[in-house]
Order: sequence, then structure tokens, then C-alpha cells
Amino acid sequence: LNAGRARVDPPHAGRPGKSSGMVGGNGDGEYGPGAIILGQVFWERSVRAVEVCYVSILHRGVIARALEQFASERDRIQPMLARNHNLEQKKARRPSRGERVAKILRERSIFAKTSKEFLNEVITHGTTRVFMPGDRIIEQGTDGSTMFILSVGTANVVMEQTDETAGRPTRTLTNVGALTHGSVFGELVMLGVQSRRTASIVAGTVCCTWEVSQSKTLGILDRHPMERANFLKLVEEHLGKQAAQRIIYHPLFSDFHQQFRTFLGVNSERKFYFPNETIMKQGAVGDSLFMLNLGVATMELNSQHVMQVKGGAYFGINAMFPGGFREKQRYPLTVVAESMCQVLLVTKAMYQHALLKYSDMRDIARALEEEEKVKLQRQLDSFTTLLHRRRNLRCIIEALRGSVQTKRSADMAQVEHRRQLENIFAAWYALRQRTADLRRDQEEMRAANDSRIEAWLTRRRDQLELVRPRRDMKRLIAHNLKSRGPLKLAKALPTPPLTARL
Repeated sequence: LNAGRARVDPPHAGRPGKSSGMVGGNGDGEYGPGAIILGQVFWERSVRAVEVCYVSILHRGVIARALEQFASERDRIQPMLARNHNLEQKKARRPSRGERVAKILRERSIFAKTSKEFLNEVITHGTTRVFMPGDRIIEQGTDGSTMFILSVGTANVVMEQTDETAGRPTRTLTNVGALTHGSVFGELVMLGVQSRRTASIVAGTVCCTWEVSQSKTLGILDRHPMERANFLKLVEEHLGKQAAQRIIYHPLFSDFHQQFRTFLGVNSERKFYFPNETIMKQGAVGDSLFMLNLGVATMELNSQHVMQVKGGAYFGINAMFPGGFREKQRYPLTVVAESMCQVLLVTKAMYQHALLKYSDMRDIARALEEEEKVKLQRQLDSFTTLLHRRRNLRCIIEALRGSVQTKRSADMAQVEHRRQLENIFAAWYALRQRTADLRRDQEEMRAANDSRIEAWLTRRRDQLELVRPRRDMKRLIAHNLKSRGPLKLAKALPTPPLTARL
């Protein structure tokens, strides 16, 4: 309260009065300039202006951003927050911020066996974020590329569901868990295995978190193979139950019965690939079907990008079939992981074993093989056509770009190059015109020849019509002389219609 006077009303009915939350009063419920009224007071009482008042309002979001920006002040407040959350504080030498974060991280299973160098890099590249109670640290259904490490405070894991009641949207929040200091969340989205957040994390108290981005984490994991293996185990634990479902309910195997599909799903091999790792290489010999369970990958033909694929896409199926193809088949395309990918492998041996176990599926397997062979050939043809068009378009664009740059340049070499291009274009245009003239002359000559041939054929038909009666009479006389019996008479010639003469 900067200027003026205000009065605090008695507590609401059913709520006990509290004197905390107000500083600077005179004892009778009135407060003057310099008084501080905390936000919790307004949940219990009403504050009314006795006269014109000038008030400054400090929002908790401003405090959170200030704590993020000023590390020294944050370090002074964190011990107080830790004591409020019943965390042990040693009275010995105060450890540095990096040591405190490293100690918290080592309490988690994912960081328990990590090296000191790895933790130092995570701490160096992380960003401190502060959230007040009720703030959403992450929101369900949103995109993201960072993971969070909770260093101070507690948070709630909330599932959100939106329904319509009487034509109005209603959001239901369900608390499904709690997170304490040292918890790690958002790692699957950060690694690119999941595209969206699957739950909301809401701060229950004042929370200090360590936010690490995807680009920084992947670079750190590349330099530390042991920690990279630990992260892969964590991801595999989260996704172990989802892998078999992808094959069991995939449309590719929809014609097979449940037992056959379950056998393939349960016995399929799981592999994880980090971004820019090659999943399948064009020309390599293999015997497995690759099915992308989670993540995003790109398909390449002759080292050129042709398509982006997501979860559910499959490739290399020609190497899995037991019949119709060679024993060892070369993969026709290259597939490179664009994000963190989980890939399921169905080998030829496992597929054959399934067909031996369920022999009634052989006819369906043969039909699937024929269908996929045709589909694969069509796909390769479409990719080849796409690359051909792209190459032609690139040549045209480069030629146009070079022409524009030449016009704008004053350099003599470029001018000479432009003249050479103009001469080449002029020669090409002259050749094209000459070819067009020759083609036009040939068309005209062909048309004239066709006209002369048609005129000769018409005259020939007219001449045959004139000699036909005489020729028929000769044939009739010869027939009557050689044969016995009654004579055949000549057919009467049609009488031309009479025309009146005036």
C-alpha cells in the first residue's frame, strides 16, 4: 500500500481469523502507507479502501522469473525451500550449486551410475526454471523437446480429459502420481520417442527444475556411451509393453489369425536408434522386416530423400519372405532415424518358424508375398520418377539462378560466361527451329503424298467400275459354254432415273 488507507474486514463465516499475512497495521484493522498484504489474506477476508489508495501488486510469476534470472538470490532462497520440504541440510561447508544438483541426480536410478564428467555436462548445459504452486511445468498434449529434473519441491502428475456437458466443455483433472526432488520427467519427448506430452505436471509447491534440451542431451550422450546405454534401458522399460501391440494389430498382418500375430509380436527383436543413425542401408544384404514402432525416420534412394515415415511404417519386407525371392535379399532403400526411434525386427527364420507352427497360414502368406512384391515395385517406380523430376527441376532452377546472377554481376569473366551461354542458347534455338522446319516440311510432303495416293486410288476404282459389266459378261459366257444345264442370264443393269428435259 503506497498511499491511502485500507480496512481489512473480519474473517468470513466458518473460517478462523488469522493475523498472519498482513504487516504494518495499527491494531484496529486499518492499514496505511507501507503496509504489506499477502495474497493468502484474500482467501479469508475482504480488504476495502477507506480512502483513495495507490497499490503496487507483485505477481508470483514475476518472482519466479526473477529467481530464474538471478542465480545468487535463488541460491539464498533454495535452502529455505529445502527446509520447508523437510530436506536434510548439512551445517558443514555449503556445497556449490553444481555439487547440490549432482547429489540430487545421483539419487535417481537413471543417473546413479553416471560419471562425474557426464553430470557436469548436464549441469553446464541445463537451464534453471522456477515454478510457483499451481503452475504447469509441462502440459498434456503439447509438443516439446526438453526434459526436466526436479531439484527442489514437489509436483503432481495429472491426466486431463475434456468432455461436453450440456453443450459446454468440461475438463476433468485426475491426479495419478506425485514427483519429489530428483525426479526426471519428459525424457521420452526429449529423446523424440514420443511426439507429445502424455500427462501434465503441476507444481504442488515452489519448484526449482533443471531443464535440458534435446540437442544438448543427444550431444552429451554421444560422448558418453555408458550413459547412453542407461538411457536406452530406461526407454525400453517405458516402451516394452507397447512393442508387441504394434505387430499384433498392424494392418500388414490383419489376415493372419491372433495366435500367428501374437507369436510374431512377442518374439520380434527390439532396437533403438538415435537421430542420424542408419536403420537400413540400400544394397546391404539382410533377412529381416523393419517396422517403425515409435519415432520419425527418412527414406532415401541413391542418397536422396524421398519420404518421411512415422510409427507404423515398415520396410525391407522382401527380405523376410521365405519363398519367391533369393535366400539373401538386398535392401532397396536407405532408412535413417530423424528422431529417437524404436524399430521392431521380424527375421526370416522367425517368420518361417511361425509358418511351420501354424501351417494353415501358408496360403495367406503366399498371397501377402505376391501383394507386397507388386506394392514394392510400384513404390520404387514412383520414387525413381520423383527423383528424375526433382533432378530436372534442380537443373532448371540452377540455370535460372546462374542467369540472374550473371545479369547482376559486373565481372568480366561472368559476362564472358553469359555470352557463351547466350551463344549456346542461340545455337540450340537455331537447331530447334531448323528441326521444326524439317518436321513441318516432312508433314507437308506426307500430306501431299497421301493426297496423290488417294486421288490415284479414286481413279482406279472408277476405272474398275467402268469395265466391271464387260468383265462379268465374259465370265458368264465362259461359264455357260463349259457347263451343262440351263443357261444363266446376266443380271439386269440398274436403270438410271429419268430426268425431265425442258
